[in-house]
Amino acid sequence: MILIDTVISNSSEIAELKMLEVADLRGSQISSMGDLNMFPQLKTLIVRPDQLPQEEKNRLHPQVQIK
Repeated sequence: MILIDTVISNSSEIAELKMLEVADLRGSQISSMGDLNMFPQLKTLIVRPDQLPQEEKNRLHPQVQIK
């Protein structure tokens, strides 16, 4: 999944994508990503270096690689 020019305030907006393994959110504004834990198969999250606060990164499953 690649989101461009998107504002994500609640990731439940993408919750119906049960097979999500890779999410490229570099083109989006993110305020909360805690709901990404609903995607147990998520392996890779692609974000800009300054895009996701450390506390949001810490809320993700340990198997998720942040690039």
